[in-house]
Amino acid sequence: MLGQNTQGSLDKGRQWEVAAQLLADGASWRAVQEELGISSAALTNWSRDPAFARLVDQAQQQRVTLLAHRGIAARANQLEALQADWERMELILRERSQDPRICEAAGGASGLILRKSRAQPTGNYTVKEVFDDTFDQNLFFARLKLMEYVSRVAGWAQPTAPDLDAIREETRKMAEKAGLSDEDTRIALAAAERLVRERRT
Repeated sequence: MLGQNTQGSLDKGRQWEVAAQLLADGASWRAVQEELGISSAALTNWSRDPAFARLVDQAQQQRVTLLAHRGIAARANQLEALQADWERMELILRERSQDPRICEAAGGASGLILRKSRAQPTGNYTVKEVFDDTFDQNLFFARLKLMEYVSRVAGWAQPTAPDLDAIREETRKMAEKAGLSDEDTRIALAAAERLVRERRT
């Protein structure tokens, strides 16, 4: 809305432009009449004029284009943030795979192996620090979810419930490529199946 009554301050051509813009923005006929100070009959007569109809159509097309550009900008910002998240995950994987203490473990070169320390009693009230190499299912799970979300934001996939068999197969391929053990592969499959169950609920 223009915010004030424009009766008597605009010529007919400018009134048409204002009316067309208001209608394109979703204003009611009554609102347009009140804004321009015109009668219902006058607005009805305008609407029957092909030239006025073209103005309304042009204003609507401009609005659609503007909204589309805003949507594209918002999507681009989302994808930029998601790309930053992905790069952070890849940095973790890369640094782990280059850690000589981890890369010696089975699947260590994938970056998906997490080394955890714990205290182990040795007797005589003493303990020693030992390390366990485990599959980082949380990072693996987060990576799967991020890839899925990116595909939806980018329009590569429809937001439908994923096929469990397809997810299992993809997870097996990723686990094999990473060189994971059978046990770690089972953990990865369980994480992927949990993702599917969350999407279906």
